[in-house]
Amino acid sequence: MGIIIDFMYENPTEALAAYDIRVHRENLDADIAGFVYKSRKNIYHIVINNNLNWRAQTEVFLHELSHIKDDLPETGYIIGLDMRHHHVEELADWAAKETARAYGY
Repeated sequence: MGIIIDFMYENPTEALAAYDIRVHRENLDADIAGFVYKSRKNIYHIVINNNLNWRAQTEVFLHELSHIKDDLPETGYIIGLDMRHHHVEELADWAAKETARAYGY
């Protein structure tokens, strides 16, 4: 999946919807920053812990977007708790930090 959120959309939600991605901010347990899953209707749902500050929520969003772009097309699903040191998670963290830095976050 080649996700390129281009600037033809004025609203980021509209841009994400074009790629069947929905973002939800929920009050999650403090140990859970966020996660992503693909529904039976082939819609990706990114769930972000609403208790995090804006910067952390942005990094979680970019991290989960990286999973949609790089991991889910290959594996279909990723299930795991406490996978912080797994290679897939480290790559998604790196991608999120690089993207955030490129945009000055």
